[in-house]
Amino acid sequence: MTILKECFGDMVGKGIGQMISKRTESGASVYSAIEEFEGTVNGKTGAFTLFHNGYMSSSKQSL
Repeated sequence: MTILKECFGDMVGKGIGQMISKRTESGASVYSAIEEFEGTVNGKTGAFTLFHNGYMSSSKQSL
């Protein structure tokens, strides 16, 4: 999945990235994504990379 974001407020700019995910037959799922953000945060302009990951099952979740 491709991630395309436009942010407003304290964080102004655009993010682009990719996510991969998997759901098992039992309903457990996991995902990872890498996103590059370019814009302004609290008055500072630049770019940085975000790494997202998460796991979810019927008994617990972690994001």
